[in-house]
Amino acid sequence: MRILCVECFNQIVNIKKGIAICSCCNAEYNIAEKSTQFKVRLSGGFIKTSLSYDDIVLGIKTGSILAGDYIASVDGPWIHVYDSSFEYYFKKIDEQDNRSGIILYKKKKKKLSVINMLVFLLIISIAINFTLIVLLYMMNSRITNLVGQITLNNVTEETAKVYKISRLKLEINSFNKTYNEKMHKISKRLLKLIEQGEIDASLFEPEYSSIMQISEKIEEMEAEVEAIKGNLKYGFGKKKSDDNENIVDVKPETVENDEKKEDNK
Repeated sequence: MRILCVECFNQIVNIKKGIAICSCCNAEYNIAEKSTQFKVRLSGGFIKTSLSYDDIVLGIKTGSILAGDYIASVDGPWIHVYDSSFEYYFKKIDEQDNRSGIILYKKKKKKLSVINMLVFLLIISIAINFTLIVLLYMMNSRITNLVGQITLNNVTEETAKVYKISRLKLEINSFNKTYNEKMHKISKRLLKLIEQGEIDASLFEPEYSSIMQISEKIEEMEAEVEAIKGNLKYGFGKKKSDDNENIVDVKPETVENDEKKEDNK
């Protein structure tokens, strides 16, 4: 909306709280008050004054007032008619009963064009997509943390199971060792009692006879090993012959001295 000063016809841009102030002549205009009397500046420069609401409407309909002409309230600045509140008469909209007064300088509500609508929808779409991306990122982080916790719990459980199995196997091996030692002692005592005649050997047949045969076989094999070791010249830690211990190293000088002694005699 272009507002012009009535005094100097300079464009007014300083508008605060409904008061328009001309920067050229400092004239002030209240553009927020209702008006019932108007004046029109035609394209040829002719100014019509003291016009009523009906006069303005009639002039628009008859073509004596054009959209590009300027209109102003009695004490207001100039404004194009198509920028004023009479703008809707140029669009063949039904008359409204505004004879009690109108705000001539009321801003028009701009309708969104197709391009603006598309831009608006694009911005909305970008905002929605960005929101969805943020939500997906947050959900992905939570899901990743949850999966990580589940995996960690499973690994911890599996580790605990493996540790428990290892500990139980160690205990089983320890018990087996103790068990075998105890059984060996019992077996030795039992064999001793059988040899002493305190227990009947027939109660443990044929195992007892088999044990005795194995024992005799072991003794025979150990005796054979000792016999073979005795016939070895070297090896198995056998000491060298002591025959060399009495050998004396005789030097030539000693032999000559001995011969001289025999001649002197």
